[in-house]
Amino acid sequence: MKSKNKDISDLTKNIISKLDEYDIKHEKQVIMFRFLSEIERLADERGINRKTLAKLINTSASYLTQLYRGTKPLNIETIAKLQKVLDVKFEIIATPSNWQPSVSKSTYKEIESQLYPNSMSIPSIIQC
Repeated sequence: MKSKNKDISDLTKNIISKLDEYDIKHEKQVIMFRFLSEIERLADERGINRKTLAKLINTSASYLTQLYRGTKPLNIETIAKLQKVLDVKFEIIATPSNWQPSVSKSTYKEIESQLYPNSMSIPSIIQC
């Protein structure tokens, strides 16, 4: 009996760990896409396409494409370069953790598919 309880306990801990890992990856992508959305808006306002923006920050257009696809992470150095080129300052504002921006289900699914291509989503794993 102890063995079955331990197995169930281990399984529960594993699921919770996977959900935490999933949440962190999801939050990382959401934060990155919020930055990229704002960067794209600012570049559009200034008539700067991605190829030109890449040259201005001394990187490749391919790298910017990978950022927008979510296959490469946006780093602080790139944000600093973009601030300088776009002549803006990004502000960081903390909000309560229970605050959630309204994200459509289709946007959520798109982000999820970019985070976990070719794999089951966490909710479908739990349903098994």
